[in-house]
Amino acid sequence: MSKTRRMVRLAGAFCALLTAAACGGVGELGAANAGDDITLGYQGKMSILAALVAQDQGIFEKRGVAVEFMEFTSIPAMTTAVAEGQLDVAFTTPVTVAQYNQGASGAQMRMLAACCTFQYTAVAKEGGPITASRDGNWIEAVRTWRGATIGVPALGGSYDILTRNIVREAGLDPDRDVAIVAVATGQPAVSALQVGSADIVVSDRSGAAVTLDAGIGQIVFDLRSGDGPASLRDAVVSGYVSRADALDGENAEDLLAFRDGLEDARLFILDPANEEAVKSAITEAMGLGPEATDLLYRSIDQYDVALDRETVELSSAAYVDEGLLPDGFTYDGLVLAGADR
Repeated sequence: MSKTRRMVRLAGAFCALLTAAACGGVGELGAANAGDDITLGYQGKMSILAALVAQDQGIFEKRGVAVEFMEFTSIPAMTTAVAEGQLDVAFTTPVTVAQYNQGASGAQMRMLAACCTFQYTAVAKEGGPITASRDGNWIEAVRTWRGATIGVPALGGSYDILTRNIVREAGLDPDRDVAIVAVATGQPAVSALQVGSADIVVSDRSGAAVTLDAGIGQIVFDLRSGDGPASLRDAVVSGYVSRADALDGENAEDLLAFRDGLEDARLFILDPANEEAVKSAITEAMGLGPEATDLLYRSIDQYDVALDRETVELSSAAYVDEGLLPDGFTYDGLVLAGADR
């Protein structure tokens, strides 16, 4: 049994604890994971592909760090767990960091490592009233969303906020012309389309791949393929965040080893010679067929992202331009001091 499969089973074993965390009981989570060097919280497996590959290929082990993976369905539960020190690292976007920091009375969050450019993909059932974007006509296509129920991973999260932004730019009112509901990601989103509780589901390309693998939908909007606001297509960085004071603690060495392992894995992923190994990691972690796995593999250029000032400030500016971040949200407000290199 590979490291990735063992990791996925371990993540499943913690579901009960994560449910408790979602209700506010984050203390149990820390006790359950005592002894692990790094605990990583995430929502979608494709988002943490670099970490999956680092685990599968023994890269973290070579760096001398042990990582425990924990899947969350609630963004507030995950950010609370980081703030309370029950998680060392979480995967999220700058929007989540900004929202959390604006309301935080205690510890702030900062980015420890970059991952990839942000993806936004919408899937709808074939044969319905929702029109797929073609040849840059995304505004006309989004206008066919009028009256639709749109499923997002979590209310108040990046996909919810960006959905509202996209609907508004297409000339619709996100509060009156569409209904936005939370459907999580993966199989719950597939089920929402199947039973009709959502007409469209949005997530990253991994969510789209899961839905397409089930044979029930088509991609109707894809940010990475040229749909949506131009400023968001290539510049927006998401990644791994921790507390702003994380490198002042006793776990600093492990956090930096984790960051370096992610960089090693990023280079591994981008090397065409490792295509089969990367596809194997995707297939094993997500249980997808060859066609959906190939769709995700074709997205690996999104991992060619560094945590440097120019890239992060370009990303922040794109978010600010689209009204997704407040004015003045800069590199220093996002990146963990001592994490850049």
